[in-house]
Amino acid sequence: ATTEIYTLSLHDALPIYYFIEGPDGRLRITPGISPENFTPIGLVASDTAFDLAVARETFTVLASLGKQFGSPGTDIERWQKILESLPEYRVNEDGALAEWLTPRFKDVYNHRHSSHLYGLFPGFELRGPDADPRLLPAVREAVARRLAFDTPSGHGLIHLALMAARIRDSEEVLLQLDRLSRRRYFHAGFVSSHDRDLLCYNLDASLSLPRVLMEALVFSVPGRIELMPAWHERLGAEGRISGILAAGGFTLDLEWRNGKLAGVAIAARRDGETAVIYGDRRRKVSLKAGETIRLDADLQAKD
Repeated sequence: ATTEIYTLSLHDALPIYYFIEGPDGRLRITPGISPENFTPIGLVASDTAFDLAVARETFTVLASLGKQFGSPGTDIERWQKILESLPEYRVNEDGALAEWLTPRFKDVYNHRHSSHLYGLFPGFELRGPDADPRLLPAVREAVARRLAFDTPSGHGLIHLALMAARIRDSEEVLLQLDRLSRRRYFHAGFVSSHDRDLLCYNLDASLSLPRVLMEALVFSVPGRIELMPAWHERLGAEGRISGILAAGGFTLDLEWRNGKLAGVAIAARRDGETAVIYGDRRRKVSLKAGETIRLDADLQAKD
């Protein structure tokens, strides 16, 4: 049986994206793609971890927003059923999160794309507080095997740095940014090149570099704010940044010295509460709209 859920189409009469119900009742995603990685049958295959991660995020968001904004119950039930029918991620023989859900296709680690780790970045499924603990070692192994190789592309280095930030690996964040800074990826106007030595105009690195620094300084999801999870002292031993927007409607002004947190001011734009985490320290913060709390390096309130 073929279940058409949503369709991406080049022409009204040519749907090209389907979920197909397999014999086990799970939905298979076909056709699918893991960018630039070829399988023995070509570039287009099926059941990629990339597609699965995007599908899981899409229907999780739909179900959540549907409840929040009063969508019809039948729609919410349908989205939830699709979510529950999606296949599981696969862990390969190396103990890494696999790029394809079928063991017929082998992982290629020496590659600039990390799209099968979408659930780690830019998604949150494999990084948030509700991440499946059984998958976390496989996620770290997949990132480590990608990080073991270099890449000539500026956006590839940025992507690796973002992955490293999400697993709190400040040394790897520093390594990727060091490579980026030494190889002439940037023109004088800070416009970036796709390849080193300014060989190909491309804005990917220019537009993504600020995100790496933000991710190293603050990671947040609703109900959770982590301070300086992947900041390396060599990125700036002392500094201050204001106006960081965090999940839950909070704005942060952050200050650090000797590569460590010196203090943070958290302002609420609406009523809310969140856990603030720095290393092994944790504090629950509850604020009304317009209120601000200032915390020191031990997350203790200060005047």
